[in-house]
Amino acid sequence: MKKLLLVCVCAAAVLCGCMSKTEIAERYLQQGEFEKALFVCEDVKQSDDPAFYAAYAQALWRLGRIKEADAALDQALKLGIKKGWSHILRAQIRMAECNYAGAAKEAAEAVKLMPESLLAKQMYGNALKRENTIRNA
Repeated sequence: MKKLLLVCVCAAAVLCGCMSKTEIAERYLQQGEFEKALFVCEDVKQSDDPAFYAAYAQALWRLGRIKEADAALDQALKLGIKKGWSHILRAQIRMAECNYAGAAKEAAEAVKLMPESLLAKQMYGNALKRENTIRNA
């Protein structure tokens, strides 16, 4: 019943032109409703919107489906737009996996693409700090 209601609400928002599926998914992600965001993104494979793939990847990551999240990020990067954010998300995933060298690499790519982004710079600094702590331990 909940899924049916969710489908109706999403369909109404899309059909009335109020919100795209990407905007609906992003709103659910902001609210911490990861399963709902994933449900909205189920037909992501038919999309050519990189923002849609980035939302899909974030929902997958938050639900612990790392390999699928990486595949969705690969598609988002392949399609273009939001590359910096895709690298930031991948850096977050690598940090959660304690792969600090990988996180630093992804964050460095984000800094190149978005040199004004404080988040990208902070991610890069944090990843390097943790990687150096492990090397020196």
